[in-house]
Amino acid sequence: MVIIVVMKTQRILYLIYIALVVVTLGYGIWSVGDSENRTREMVPFYDNWETEDGRTVSLFDMPVLKSGEKFTLEQVTPASAHPDDVWNLVSRNIYFKVRVNGVEMYHFYPEENLTGRGYGDRIHHIVSEPPGSRITLICEPIYDGGGDGFFKESYLGAANDFNSMILKKHGFSFALSVLIIIFGILVLVMYFSSLRLPHTTYNMPALGVGVLIVGIWSSVTTMIPQLVVDNPILLRIFDYGCLAFMGYPLVVFINSVTERKRRIYEFISFGVTVACTTLLFTLRLLLGIDMHDINWLNFFSLVVALVLVILIIVDDAVDHRRNQRKTVNRALYVGTLCFTVGASSDLIKYVAGGRQSVDSGFFLQIGFIIFILLMVVQAQRRMMLEHQAFDQQQFVNNLLKYSLSGKSPDVIINQMLRYLGEESGADRTYIFEDKLNGSFANTYEWCREGVSPEKENLQSVPLEGAVQYWYQEFRERGYVYIEDIEAYKKTNEKMYYILKPQRINCLIACPLEKESGYVGFFGVDNPPSETRKDLQKIVRLLGFFLVAIMRTRDKQEQLIRYSYVDSLTGLQNRRSLEEMQEKVEKESESYGLLMCDINGLKRMNDEKGHEAGDEMIISVAESLKRVFGDRRVFRMGGDEFLVVREGGTSDQFSLAVTEVRRMIESDGNTVSMGMAFSTEGGDFDELKNLADGRMYEDKKRFYEQSGEDRRRRS
Repeated sequence: MVIIVVMKTQRILYLIYIALVVVTLGYGIWSVGDSENRTREMVPFYDNWETEDGRTVSLFDMPVLKSGEKFTLEQVTPASAHPDDVWNLVSRNIYFKVRVNGVEMYHFYPEENLTGRGYGDRIHHIVSEPPGSRITLICEPIYDGGGDGFFKESYLGAANDFNSMILKKHGFSFALSVLIIIFGILVLVMYFSSLRLPHTTYNMPALGVGVLIVGIWSSVTTMIPQLVVDNPILLRIFDYGCLAFMGYPLVVFINSVTERKRRIYEFISFGVTVACTTLLFTLRLLLGIDMHDINWLNFFSLVVALVLVILIIVDDAVDHRRNQRKTVNRALYVGTLCFTVGASSDLIKYVAGGRQSVDSGFFLQIGFIIFILLMVVQAQRRMMLEHQAFDQQQFVNNLLKYSLSGKSPDVIINQMLRYLGEESGADRTYIFEDKLNGSFANTYEWCREGVSPEKENLQSVPLEGAVQYWYQEFRERGYVYIEDIEAYKKTNEKMYYILKPQRINCLIACPLEKESGYVGFFGVDNPPSETRKDLQKIVRLLGFFLVAIMRTRDKQEQLIRYSYVDSLTGLQNRRSLEEMQEKVEKESESYGLLMCDINGLKRMNDEKGHEAGDEMIISVAESLKRVFGDRRVFRMGGDEFLVVREGGTSDQFSLAVTEVRRMIESDGNTVSMGMAFSTEGGDFDELKNLADGRMYEDKKRFYEQSGEDRRRRS
């Protein structure tokens, strides 16, 4: 009776559903961990493993075992492996430990988590030994039958190179997921902002939430989030949680697009979803049953949703034919068919595919992208028929179109600025971002033909006395509207003298705001009087969109930076060196190379701990940066650095090397160095080998003079 009373109002139902989603996904928020992303060439290490009975098998061909049974494999690290390589391994729901030459080196038996004993996919970077070492792998499946416990990837190489391989392998699928997530965010921001589309019968919150859930779930299956959030338990919770709530909002949205809008479909989907989810968490939290063993409840809820979607479409088509009305929902039919086929294919693959069911969201992603695009096309067609003039509804529709067509966040932002400027008749649209040094930089700009760009001249607009007054107005009104620049002189004289030389007569600006506060602003210069009223609302909506896209841009830039920069020292890494080598060989007539190796690092680690060793590495790195700059210094390994200095003479390079040695020694550290200059002949690699040889000669002299035992090199 209580459920029937609650279901009388769709809004109440939807609020309850959103609350369930938030509570469920909130289980994992506390366990968010840090992510690492480092960079180096892969040696396959999955074939020719020996079983206890002498058979040779692939690491991926695990036998079917019961929980608790153990299976032992042995292999010898190949001669092609580098001594500094690590064993990069991806496991799924399997316990194991690694022994090297009889000594246990790695032990992976994670504790039971909120979802059960399983942990899904997990990336491991296991320290390896030199070529010829005997590796023993002792495996134990978590679940009976072993169908969901196995290894997926196995390579010897640098951890960062393996991560790059994962990015490349799953990048397309992850990009599709990001597109879906961005679309969901845009729909929700559009609806809940002050510029919510009027008169629409589409249930846009249901579409936004459903799209967001599908996007998050499909992104989790790609393993790429694990490179950023090294917390498989959190990702596991998102996996189960999103799967549990995926179907209902899509049933609600598709039903809202039809003519009859039969509420019975929504009631059935809601009841099944709540019942399955409640039973799932009750069995897990109260009875301790592993979610892996009762995940069929999620599948059942999803299958019911897919069946209801098909019934909704058939019902709508039959209704149009019975009443001899021309349907306007062909795009909905085709899009829903693509989505349903994709979801069904992945569901069947996941349930019946066994080990091939991993990353089983690809067809769902493709079908869902088609569904989104077709729904955008259908919405655009309806809006264009109803609204020929420039208004908010047409703008939002085109904004979504441009967002989905852009290949990168920068392209999306520039397309938004261009569309807004052209449609509104403005002279210029732009974005300023906080440089965090008391000033703002013009980072994006669109100008009408005949209007001079000002971006290069506006890279240091002061906060104090200028933008700070806008910030105050943002807090009071939500935007800045300057109708007459001459009258504005009395309000903010400093900003007046910044705006007047740009031939600005009027403008509209709104803040760009994140959780931490304002991070910049977005503006439109000299819009015609007939569009100003609409623009005062539109720029506020676009501000929300831009912040969401800029956040995606910042995350992408962070991932790229992690690929090129050493996380401990902030220096360039081996991947950066490859690009520098190519540049030097093509462009530089003269250059010098310096190989530098820290003396006594192993003793420091042994006597004072690795934190002290890290401080020694950072100290040497800082000295190298002060003399040569952070773009010319590369960390090659644990205690080894390479400096590339373009131009100058050999004598000048020698003076710089002498200076950096003096600085390092003044900090209480010693290094061994070897330098070579391009005038000595040979290509880059030959010069590097020459410098490396001289460095080892210098190191030999150091240990002979100091009387210390030379450290063992790993």
